[in-house]
Amino acid sequence: MAAVKKKMDLVSLEDTTSQKKSRVSMDQALFEPSVKVVEFSEYEPFTSIEKVIKFRNNDYVARRIRLEQPSSPYFEVRQSRAKQSKVATGMELGFVVKFTPSEVREYRTELV
Repeated sequence: MAAVKKKMDLVSLEDTTSQKKSRVSMDQALFEPSVKVVEFSEYEPFTSIEKVIKFRNNDYVARRIRLEQPSSPYFEVRQSRAKQSKVATGMELGFVVKFTPSEVREYRTELV
């Protein structure tokens, strides 16, 4: 299972974009995930399974998004399409979560 962590870091928009205004309030995320938890069931050891999670840009201007690689060696994250620099307003960008278990047991990680 990979849980999408709602990490809320306050970052100055002046440091990351020329668009200094946002319609998203400070207690909300700029990008909303399509699901809160990605679950993998009925898997076999050393067989990879992939699922896509999408993030929607809630702002009125194009924004960048980045996911960190999970700390678990059993999970990987990558963009589902060729690298895009920005996500247009209201649009989604997909990330592939790849799960490669070494045995049948419960696995957990957080996506940030």
